[in-house]
Amino acid sequence: SYSLSLSFPLPFPLLYHTIMDKLRKDKPGGANKKLKKFFEKGASLSSRFKSLVAYIEKATEEELAKFFEDNFHVIYGVFTDTFSSYENQCKRGRHDAGILKDLLTVLRCVLELMKDLLGKGWQNRSIATVLEKVLYIENKHSFRKTAFELLMKFLQEVKQTDLVGAAINLGPLTAKYNSNINLMALPLSAPDKQGILLPSSGSVTIQESVELFEILLSFLAQANSPKKDDEIFLFWWDLLKQQYLCVFYPSIWPEKTGPGKIGFPKCPEEIQAVLITCLQSLIREKGIMECMFKGDDDKRLILEIFRQSIALHVNFDDTIKK
Repeated sequence: SYSLSLSFPLPFPLLYHTIMDKLRKDKPGGANKKLKKFFEKGASLSSRFKSLVAYIEKATEEELAKFFEDNFHVIYGVFTDTFSSYENQCKRGRHDAGILKDLLTVLRCVLELMKDLLGKGWQNRSIATVLEKVLYIENKHSFRKTAFELLMKFLQEVKQTDLVGAAINLGPLTAKYNSNINLMALPLSAPDKQGILLPSSGSVTIQESVELFEILLSFLAQANSPKKDDEIFLFWWDLLKQQYLCVFYPSIWPEKTGPGKIGFPKCPEEIQAVLITCLQSLIREKGIMECMFKGDDDKRLILEIFRQSIALHVNFDDTIKK
């Protein structure tokens, strides 16, 4: 488990006055007017965070890019301090969907606008910790879904696979099988009730798990279009195999899963249906076959996926026809 570094200095006086001078010159009602509280000396953390969110909602893409480039340390400090404050609030039983939504909005901007820094290791541990806590299965699915998408964006920049295997709860998919299914990783779960950021009204469902898996597949597909990037595509293809496909099709990698010890006897039909739909579109692309069929294991895997697709229940008739 990673630890957050939540102590950041306020802007230097020179930076503060430079920005405030610029704000005074801006036209009233402009996006920069939203930043007044953000840089105001003595302003509360809550006021600064609200000011930041208001600016993000108002600013253009160009303005946001420049603002984050110039002030990323301050922005991230306000973000992490607010996240820590919200955690303490949750421990007292006070949950707020609005604050959590705004926190994820700011984090999305960090991931999309600070890619170069992320690739160099900047705040990787801290960001991973935040995402892990939002992904706890006890949290509301809509927020877990957003956090999972952000995790994918994060991993694409840092090229790590931490958290992925535990981010999707495969437990609901095991209910249909008579035998016990051993999984490679337990789902991310809050250590206690105080660690829940926004309580879910029920247990994770099959559909919710499939939705997260579809997000993972979408990143695999996006790496192939509109401009194919073999390196990124292979990153997602390898991640998919190592974290999930080896569990859904354990017979392909007996040395990893152990004969009959880990994985499903047959891939869950809900997963099979969305997976074959994704692969069916990918293999039509020029050059993609060379990326996907790197070795004998890949060939056996693709054949097994198509073989099991033919045996799907009649409810998946449209998928079988593909």
